[in-house]
Amino acid sequence: MKIFNIIKRAIISLSSKDNEDFQIAQATYFEKTKNIELILPYGLYSNAKTGAISLVFAVNGQEENLAGIPYNPYVRFKNLNPSEVAVGNPHKLTKIYFKDDGNIDIETSVNVNIKASKTNLGVGGKAIARVDDIITGQVIIPSGSSAGTYNITNGKISTGSPNNTSI
Repeated sequence: MKIFNIIKRAIISLSSKDNEDFQIAQATYFEKTKNIELILPYGLYSNAKTGAISLVFAVNGQEENLAGIPYNPYVRFKNLNPSEVAVGNPHKLTKIYFKDDGNIDIETSVNVNIKASKTNLGVGGKAIARVDDIITGQVIIPSGSSAGTYNITNGKISTGSPNNTSI
């Protein structure tokens, strides 16, 4: 018995709508177009852009039961040192970069938006807010001469207690 063509490369010819339990995209290989289930590592999710490459597997050797791992070597993050990891959107040049020295760099040419019911930020050294930055929420400074909990509304400290002294 010959087994062949179980694993192949394909081009994503139609991106997934990504609104169902299983992410299905169209892939083209050997002049055939088929639906494939996109599979990704646990906890990492994406919607492969049309034109991306996918490694396609015939599950149980069945050509009608295809699954694919999408990737795009042409736009991947390059020049990573051994043990470094970059996660992001290479089409928009936005990434979180886990560097080999332990630093974490966040790079984007647009906004960084954080949505949380509570945000705790421990900063070594000086925390910097730029002119015209508008901040709303609660800030907890755990130590130092300004330690305390501050409520900020439209960029101004509205209530809080540095070193147990009311504002």
